[in-house]
Amino acid sequence: MAFTATATTQNANEFWISTNTATADLGTITDPYDGSTEAKFDSRMANLPPNSTMHIMAGTYQTYGDEVYYLKSGQKILGSGIDVTIFQLVSGTASGTVGTAVLDSQAACNNIEISDLTCDCNYTSGSDTYHGIALDGTQNAIRRVKVVHQAYFGGNTESFGIVLENYHLPDNTFKNCEDGIYLGAITYGSI
Repeated sequence: MAFTATATTQNANEFWISTNTATADLGTITDPYDGSTEAKFDSRMANLPPNSTMHIMAGTYQTYGDEVYYLKSGQKILGSGIDVTIFQLVSGTASGTVGTAVLDSQAACNNIEISDLTCDCNYTSGSDTYHGIALDGTQNAIRRVKVVHQAYFGGNTESFGIVLENYHLPDNTFKNCEDGIYLGAITYGSI
């Protein structure tokens, strides 16, 4: 008689997160991190190491975006599909001088990938500026992403759905995205 033992294998720097609270909170596919509240989700995103992958399972994740964390070089944020995985700014999030982005990197962060999700800026009323995604660096990729409910109010900024700063630098790509795409000095509609 032969028995086969199976175990959940996790690659180093590869994690899963869900909105499920009934989990051992291990970051594995079978026991993903608990991202059911803004505090839990933002904490996991802020502590994600460079060159790691975060699989975001189906659900709506409340976040304060770049008011709390920035993406780091080499990170991959992989959702479960447009309108299936939703990053949503907390209602009434205050915007900084140039606005608040749902997902953002600091200058010269390279090899970031964001795919298969919706960024909901969650604007309802007020005088804040909200952006979807803003990446600055090279070899960054944004694929199958949708941005909704962004807003612009005065000041020295604009509101962008998706921004790839330094787009002219090597290998920044975007494909099958919905909303405004900003490439240096040009803004496009759906691309």
